[in-house]
Amino acid sequence: MSKKMVDKELLNKLRKETETSIPNILNNLTDNDCGEYKKGDLVIKFDRFEIHLNQNGDEQSLIVRYRIYVNDNEDCFIDLIKPIGYYETIYDLKGNFVDEFFVIQ
Repeated sequence: MSKKMVDKELLNKLRKETETSIPNILNNLTDNDCGEYKKGDLVIKFDRFEIHLNQNGDEQSLIVRYRIYVNDNEDCFIDLIKPIGYYETIYDLKGNFVDEFFVIQ
């Protein structure tokens, strides 16, 4: 396995970059893009970082993942609700943007 450690400052920077892109993603969505849900009811919360490794155990990419929930307007704790999708951004190990995915399941 790789002996490299991912820099915490880099992870925080990538999380902030991903977070700032969420309003743009939502602005470009229509209700039709959200299946049976209305885009105004979507709540997007940070979930986790992932480090993907190749078959030799070397680090290949960093992923910042947010989960998508539907606000039920009942003041329920959102963490108790099953997510309906995710938004994730993929970066190389230097922090360069590679791709992004917005998925409603």
